[in-house]
Amino acid sequence: MKFTNLGQDKHKARRFVYRHILRLERLKLLEKVTEKSLTKPKYQKTSQFSKTKWNTAIKGSELESEPIELKHQKENRFFPKITLQKRLEQCESDFLACIHEFETYKNLCLDYPHLADSLLDIQRKTKTQSSKLVGEIRAIKMALTLS
Repeated sequence: MKFTNLGQDKHKARRFVYRHILRLERLKLLEKVTEKSLTKPKYQKTSQFSKTKWNTAIKGSELESEPIELKHQKENRFFPKITLQKRLEQCESDFLACIHEFETYKNLCLDYPHLADSLLDIQRKTKTQSSKLVGEIRAIKMALTLS
């Protein structure tokens, strides 16, 4: 209560806590446990709650905390160009690795003909993967031009 602007008002404090409980429940970090003998529900942490990393900060006169993953999701929603650019760079890097891998298999088949049969299947898979990456790169570039 000392980190918020609620002061000593119990009614405001109860609403503040309940609002955050509902938010955590929507995020699947808490689950409601109801028992017939109790009139008020209890809340229990889920396994996802323990795995979540938290970003806690005091903004203005209120304490704010949210899962770091949620913060990244919000950033991705508001800044798609940055996210798409990072994804494009990763795809291009993966594509170059696939091309190099394909060429290496090709050279290995020439240098070691007895391995050619066993390497052909892997070489085909690498070629298919590089084709998929080309498609993904084109799609991301199109999305970048539209954003």
